Amino acid sequence: MCCFRFKLWWMTQRMGTCGRDVPLETQFILIESKESEVDGENSPTIYTVFLPLLEGPFRAVLQGNDKNEIEICLESGE
Repeated sequence: MCCFRFKLWWMTQRMGTCGRDVPLETQFILIESKESEVDGENSPTIYTVFLPLLEGPFRAVLQGNDKNEIEICLESGE
């Protein structure tokens, strides 16, 4: 699940299963992952949050690409 900016002042969520499902201007991503079963035992579910943070005049967002990867986009305002 991710939250992305779809208008100048508004964010909404989107669900997906791969990197290309991540829209432009994504503010954070919550990823659910689980290792494959080993010897019939269930492994625990792991949740990871990606939150792009910078300080000063810089800003950062996440986005997916056609190679099914997640990219971080950095802007300085210059």
